Amino acid sequence: MIPYRQITDINLGPITLKVWGLLVATGIAIALALALRNAKKKGIKQAWVYDIVFYSTIAGFIGSRIGYVLFSWPENVPMTFLGVVDITKGGLSFTFGLAAALIADFIYMKHKKIDVLRFADFLVPYLVIAHTISRIGCFITGMHIGKQTNFLLGVMVDGAVRHNVALYEIFILVTILAILTYLQRFALPEGSIFASYLMLYAVLRFPLDFLRTDPVYYGLTAAQYLLIGLFALSMAFFGYQKHKPK
Repeated sequence: MIPYRQITDINLGPITLKVWGLLVATGIAIALALALRNAKKKGIKQAWVYDIVFYSTIAGFIGSRIGYVLFSWPENVPMTFLGVVDITKGGLSFTFGLAAALIADFIYMKHKKIDVLRFADFLVPYLVIAHTISRIGCFITGMHIGKQTNFLLGVMVDGAVRHNVALYEIFILVTILAILTYLQRFALPEGSIFASYLMLYAVLRFPLDFLRTDPVYYGLTAAQYLLIGLFALSMAFFGYQKHKPK
């Protein structure tokens, strides 16, 4: 196993900072700054980037909480209104947050008459950056501790060596970012970078859920069913690109 210590708070005198929230905010800020810096080079309005990040963040948090509550009720979520909205009681589901953010972004881009596929290709690497930094927060604070293991990257938690799924996902996200960065060198059809992200994340994240302790429905977690949908969506895009009239 690897050395491991959970750190949830940073105490600065009268102020206590939540490590996970701090890293989520840091990830969003870094991704936004990088996107804004490169938007002009791509002929993309910075106002669009600000709007997309805002709507994605709001929709993402709402969708991720709804997804978690629906599939963890009532085991991990108090059956009260405050229990539902309090993200410290239980947690969030990234896959459902991603789906909600994509829907919100699509509505916004259609409303503004933005080239959806081109803008999605531009933004998706920054989504991966923000996600990676937030997963570092998950690792540090002890979120997503999985099943017992003898794997060399296991961590000691509650007297047993367990999978730290957040750590594995960090490796996956860094790999995806490297692949997307490489693909950007080529003149691919619009939407290919975004579709590649959906495919890669679905394929690489899917097996991780077998290491988690999330509720299972007919052998799979709720997130895995959604990942199957995202994979199908990416395959539909590539299939259309292959067979569309020249």
